[in-house]
Order: sequence, then structure tokens, then C-alpha cells
Amino acid sequence: MTRPRRDEEIVDLLRDVHGALRERLMQGAKGTNRSIATLSLLRAVAEEPRISLNELARRKHMPKSLVSMIIADLSLEGLVSKAPDPADQRLTRLQLTAAGTRELDRWRAAYRAIAAEEIGALSPGDAAHLLSGLRALRAVMTKVRTAQGDVA
Repeated sequence: MTRPRRDEEIVDLLRDVHGALRERLMQGAKGTNRSIATLSLLRAVAEEPRISLNELARRKHMPKSLVSMIIADLSLEGLVSKAPDPADQRLTRLQLTAAGTRELDRWRAAYRAIAAEEIGALSPGDAAHLLSGLRALRAVMTKVRTAQGDVA
């Protein structure tokens, strides 16, 4: 069996680490009806208040029907407010409510605690190398994406 190339191994490792963090987060979510997709949409609405449903679906690479369904549920729970765009009544603009912000903050704190626990198990040297490497990777990927005309 041939060894994977370095870039493939890095991608595989990133995927494995991300998956493990997601799994740990979802274990903490047992008994709730929150999915990773729901949390991702909450985060995206928080990062860009008044984003449209169409733009949210495009940026998250999710079917508009799924985004609409999740947002409808979040709206019923009082976590997201929906309002027609004043300039184009066909568009629905989204914004987190105060309850939505509290819910997202709670999930962010849980995620940070899980990540800190796992990363805290690394030696200080390993943690410093990991941080340096991830910063370098982000810089390269952001530069490449921006050069291709995509929004970073």
C-alpha cells in the first residue's frame, strides 16, 4: 500500500479532528433538537445580520428548502426573526433574536470548552506548532480563495 501524499494526509487529519470535535459537541447536545446544520445557520445569521434565505443557502452550500425549513423552526422557537426586504418583498431577511444570540453563545461556549479540553492535552510545544501551522494554512487558503474571486 502506498502512503498518501502529505497534502492528502493533512486534509484527512483536519477532517478527522473536525469530525471528532463535532461528535463531542453533538454528544453534549443529546436531548435537544439541534443539529450541526442548525448551529451552522445560527452562526451564519449572527455573522451577517439581515442575510437573505437565498444567500444563506448559497453560502452554506445547502438546499434552499432545507435552509427554509430550519429557519422556519428557529423562527417558531423565537431564535431568528424573519422580515421582508424593504427593497424587494420577495426576499426574506434574517436576524438573530436576543434568545437566538443566547442560544448561539451557549453552543459556542460548549464548543470552546470541548476544544480547550482536547487541545489542553497537547504539550505546549505541540500546541504552538499546531497553532502556527493552522495560521499558515488559513493564510494560504484565504489568499488563494481571494485571488480566485471568492469571498473568504
